[in-house]
Amino acid sequence: IDAAALGFEQLLRSDDFARVRQCGRCTWFFVDRGRGVGRRWCDMRTCGNRAKVEAFRER
Repeated sequence: IDAAALGFEQLLRSDDFARVRQCGRCTWFFVDRGRGVGRRWCDMRTCGNRAKVEAFRER
């Protein structure tokens, strides 16, 4: 069995499954391990930075 499939199976069985979110920009899935559970992007360096630049330009 593929390592990704095994990892996904472990995620399904863990408490972290409730923290799975979908990125608002690229639609990838990620586990939000932050305290506030309010993360919106898979990675700040790519999707988060682009979203913040767009919001700044709109102001």
